Amino acid sequence: MSCKNYHFYILTGGIKTGKSTSIYHWAETLESVGGIVQIQKDEKRYIIDAASKEKKELTQNRPENSLSVGKYYFSKDTIQWGKEVLSQAVNTKVEWLIFDEYGIGEFDNKCFEPDVSNLFIEIIQNNLPIKCVIVVREKLLQQFISGFGDALQPSVVRSIEEIQLKN
Repeated sequence: MSCKNYHFYILTGGIKTGKSTSIYHWAETLESVGGIVQIQKDEKRYIIDAASKEKKELTQNRPENSLSVGKYYFSKDTIQWGKEVLSQAVNTKVEWLIFDEYGIGEFDNKCFEPDVSNLFIEIIQNNLPIKCVIVVREKLLQQFISGFGDALQPSVVRSIEEIQLKN
């Protein structure tokens, strides 16, 4: 049996507990990082490229060129840009890949799906040396594990410090 080069971490916690903030600041300390971090400022949500720190607004006030998820309208252009950031990170084989966050839209096969699942499959099938950190809200954790647990064999953590201790 060959050794797997990849590892998946699920960073979980309640809403507004600092998951995205902590992963954003941690990513700043990493040399080989890619992916996306979602932050919220006031009532707006943004996606930030973890490598370049480029930021794009995710939320929109109007439904034109957007996806409706819960009470939000998400920009299709920003989602497409985020998919490209994720894909580029996998293609360049960064050491750390961040996906913040796997949420209701993804479970409804919107937003970053099926693209993000395809990236997970690519990492596994090609045994890429990538450590992937996926942010999942605590109330969605069991649903995520039910859908992906067998394939990803993730470590569930509640803080960045737990990830650092495992590496």
